[in-house]
Amino acid sequence: MSDTRNVMLRRRRMEADIRIARWLASSITEPDFAYEDWQRGRPAVLRVGVRFDAVKMHPNLVHAALGVTGVTDVVDAMPVMIGGPVVAHPGPWYHALVPVGTCARWGEPYGTMLGVGGWLKVPHPSNRGTSDVHWASPVVAPGQLCDPGDVAALLRAGAGKLGDNA
Repeated sequence: MSDTRNVMLRRRRMEADIRIARWLASSITEPDFAYEDWQRGRPAVLRVGVRFDAVKMHPNLVHAALGVTGVTDVVDAMPVMIGGPVVAHPGPWYHALVPVGTCARWGEPYGTMLGVGGWLKVPHPSNRGTSDVHWASPVVAPGQLCDPGDVAALLRAGAGKLGDNA
């Protein structure tokens, strides 16, 4: 790949990250707080139920469903399996970002919903590493979220593989 093409791809990714960051930060009344946290290398604490709801997923269910054993493997497998943004927190807990209103309709036995009035630590869109709070599956465009049915299917698959240990 040519250097010019690499530069263009990096530039497009940076421009997309800026749009995504703006969209995420708009979930709080003072978006500058989010930008300040991200500039300092910290996750921003964002309001849930404004731009997205979140499904908190137990790591054992996620790892079993994906057939992996650790966070590093999840970063490779999650985007293929779930097709939307998932935040990984140390521990690791995973939070799938889903459309606003999912919390009110969620009827699944697996996963804990975070909706209106909740808060979630969210990394900068460019933080795709595997340490601290990072994207296990990144946001690819503002408003592009996980399908709640896919999240539920992932959790049910994990529970099925774990059997009585779920």
